Amino acid sequence: MRRANARNSLSRDIEIGGFDRRLVHFSEDGPLIFLNFATLKFAGPGQASKSQPITRFPMTPDGRFAYETTLLYDSQAGYAFIQSNRVGSGMGPGAIANYLQCFVDGGGIYFQFIDMVDEEARDRARRMQQIRFVNFRVAISPIRDKDNIAGLGPISALADGLDSNSFEVKFSVGRQRKRSLHRRALSLVEALLDSFTDGGVEKLEVSGRGHEDDPLEVIDLLYPREKRKTELRVDPISRIIPHTDRWRALARFRLEFMDSLQ
Repeated sequence: MRRANARNSLSRDIEIGGFDRRLVHFSEDGPLIFLNFATLKFAGPGQASKSQPITRFPMTPDGRFAYETTLLYDSQAGYAFIQSNRVGSGMGPGAIANYLQCFVDGGGIYFQFIDMVDEEARDRARRMQQIRFVNFRVAISPIRDKDNIAGLGPISALADGLDSNSFEVKFSVGRQRKRSLHRRALSLVEALLDSFTDGGVEKLEVSGRGHEDDPLEVIDLLYPREKRKTELRVDPISRIIPHTDRWRALARFRLEFMDSLQ
């Protein structure tokens, strides 16, 4: 991380996943290391207001839109805390690991972020009162040995007849806000979890709300990464969330998380 920070800005850009990535801010406080990354893209949003349609705004010829991702690494405890203001626009754990790998001096060092599993994810899914969608992907070969688990036999037979290795299914209520899938959807989720403990389910997500007024939540039941949410101040002029505010929020989450391990 220090080696990447020592580079000038031009030599920090690394292309990962089709986009240039860059370390833009770096700070240390004892065992805590704070990083702020940018994913640089040529395409981005316009600006608009209640009285004005979408308009363009001037940028330099070599200017690009930068989507920020911040990271706090506790080098003593070995935990990393990552924040992104929009899923899919910044850098995920894999992209950050690949970026840091490019600044390794010599071999023998490999970066990998291992998800901290949210042990309560399955219980939260069970308590959902409104179920918006269930999305899963199942491998064909393991289901052949099951006796029509959760009624998936006809679907697996169709997929097998197409010489497919797996099939993916999504049951959804669409855009109708007050609708909910039948509670049997959770029974399907339970059957998939219990019947393929030895592998076979490649993806399993459920989305919904504990109560009607709760925010919508998507739970990854195979790899339920520990997540927290917060509201951050947006600068009224630049409309950017200062990276120092992001770092402070991550520092608060770190304290809460470490306390929860006691």
